[in-house]
Amino acid sequence: MKPNPIDIYLCPIDVPPSQQSEQAWRLVHLLLRLRGIRGEVARAPGGKPYLVGRDDVHFNLSHTRGMIGVAISAHHPVGIDVQRSDREVSMALAERVLSPDEMCQYQERGQKPELFFAFWTLKEAVAKYTGEGLAKHLQSLSFSRPLRGLVGCSREDVWAFYRQENDIHTAVAGVPGSVVRYFIIDSDANPILR
Repeated sequence: MKPNPIDIYLCPIDVPPSQQSEQAWRLVHLLLRLRGIRGEVARAPGGKPYLVGRDDVHFNLSHTRGMIGVAISAHHPVGIDVQRSDREVSMALAERVLSPDEMCQYQERGQKPELFFAFWTLKEAVAKYTGEGLAKHLQSLSFSRPLRGLVGCSREDVWAFYRQENDIHTAVAGVPGSVVRYFIIDSDANPILR
């Protein structure tokens, strides 16, 4: 199988929560247009967005306070999640979400919210990639310790990428063999130099 290129776009935003979704969809449409891709966006029964009549491009989006994430793939489905880790995590939530191996890592590292949200973003990215929904992937899906870059996953049919910048966690899931290009852009899709 040839490598599946996935472009990841992160866009810092400063809009009220009520406007985040609209801003995220505006960015998706702009990024697709800039690639010369046109088409009607629809949602599959599980809620996953797709372009009607197009199997040559796949995309997914996520947003959290202060950040939009968009992933675009030319050949295969893709899922992305962005989350902030600047909030507390209850032990009840951690027990409901984390696999036994992840729970051990979480407890060994002092129950840090950063580690919980690393696992959470990875699980949500896989759920969005497969379109199967998050409930199916909570404890049955397990990841090795999330570090920057590729992350080991308990499912052989899933490739996962993880990155943390300050308190923003980004995870992307796709087919094994995927390769990533990572961009930080403004709301007009212009690159932000760092």
